[in-house]
Amino acid sequence: MEVLFTEAAYKYISGYLNIEGALLILFYDTEGCGCAVNGVPVLLVTSKNNIETHEQIKTNGIPLYMYKKHTVFFDDELKVDFLNGKLKLSSKNQVFAHKMTIKKLEDHV
Repeated sequence: MEVLFTEAAYKYISGYLNIEGALLILFYDTEGCGCAVNGVPVLLVTSKNNIETHEQIKTNGIPLYMYKKHTVFFDDELKVDFLNGKLKLSSKNQVFAHKMTIKKLEDHV
């Protein structure tokens, strides 16, 4: 899997990673969605203490991690863009999120 960040997305997301030791996780959030195959992609900002069960994803800049089991929900090549004040996650085949959120895990960063 590979995730490419546009320049606009890189600048926007970097603002969330200004705390020493902060790392980014692409997470498939299923809470409140009914079942494990229904979910929404979310970017989580956390510390390296919380990535022991994650694998690093190839990117063009920002280090990104993901639960290996969540990779089945995404295509092999993804793009993160920042348009009109919103993060968009897409591939050549589909749009996964028009308005992807970033959640800071305050107690872990």
